[in-house]
Amino acid sequence: MKKVLAIKQRRLGDTALWTAALEALRESLGCSFDIAYPAPYAALFDLDPRFEKHYPLSSNFTSQWDTLKEIRKTHYDAVLNFHANNQTAFLTRFSKSRTKLIHHHNRSPRHTKFSKTIPNVGTPMSALERDLNVVRGLGWSGKSPQSKIFVSSSHKRRGEELLNSHFKSSPKKKIALSVTASRPSKQWPLENFLALARALSNEAQVFVFYDSPPSSSLWAQLKIETTAIHTADLSSLIGCLSFMDGFMGADSGVKHVAAALKIPTVTVFGPESIGEWHGYPIDRHKALQFPVSCRDHNIDNPLYAWCGHEVCPLASHACLSQISPEKVYTEIKTLMNL
Repeated sequence: MKKVLAIKQRRLGDTALWTAALEALRESLGCSFDIAYPAPYAALFDLDPRFEKHYPLSSNFTSQWDTLKEIRKTHYDAVLNFHANNQTAFLTRFSKSRTKLIHHHNRSPRHTKFSKTIPNVGTPMSALERDLNVVRGLGWSGKSPQSKIFVSSSHKRRGEELLNSHFKSSPKKKIALSVTASRPSKQWPLENFLALARALSNEAQVFVFYDSPPSSSLWAQLKIETTAIHTADLSSLIGCLSFMDGFMGADSGVKHVAAALKIPTVTVFGPESIGEWHGYPIDRHKALQFPVSCRDHNIDNPLYAWCGHEVCPLASHACLSQISPEKVYTEIKTLMNL
């Protein structure tokens, strides 16, 4: 295949995970290719040598139409849709490509007469492996790579500016705590972050990354006792993370960015499935989860069981409140050699 376009329009964590499949695609093709991804995440692909043309995707209909016209003019030999939604399915089906792979993940693949079969559809596996199944549909059978983000000089400069404005150089290892979660049910209690930061303060320089301040009276105290960094944009986040020796937080897009930057991570899992969202080597990426019966989806397979509540309906919020700061502290000390 001479010209290939890879498409995925999902959230930050999914997009960071996707870079593993793009690594496999580069290996499979032996050449570069083009990508289409959500416009807000362009910083993930700054100066990335694996790709040529980029199509930043937006939800604006005019922009979608212009993107489709550009894709049709390019006459791609193959268009690979790694996680279809209405917009990306539209772009794929009308792309003029003779080979189309449209992956609906848990749903059965919808074949056209030009489609190849995507293997393992419907089999429980990590999101990273599901993306790799699209590349396997082209005949690739290599060893599963891990996600990878290339850090540009502009990322580094931005990260340096932010860090230098908040702390003085120290020989201690730098640990990032992220208080960000995509929904309240995934949020580890702020008092736990405060207790963990206090426990780590003698052995490490503790940074708290946030994109918007948490609505809690404990937030002011956490800012006093740690170095709080406002990562207002993705370039700032990547730049700051690139200087860290370790990361701890809830399952979130920030955690997946950290993992793609090859930073050791400790993740506290609440409602989400470890099997789906933690397809990383456990020697560098630890996942902690408290067993509860209220993860009521896929209950026959505990590794893939999950809960879809935006806000926990139970006052205890046991799935996260029962993961103690002491347990997380021990895992961080062991993993990061503090």
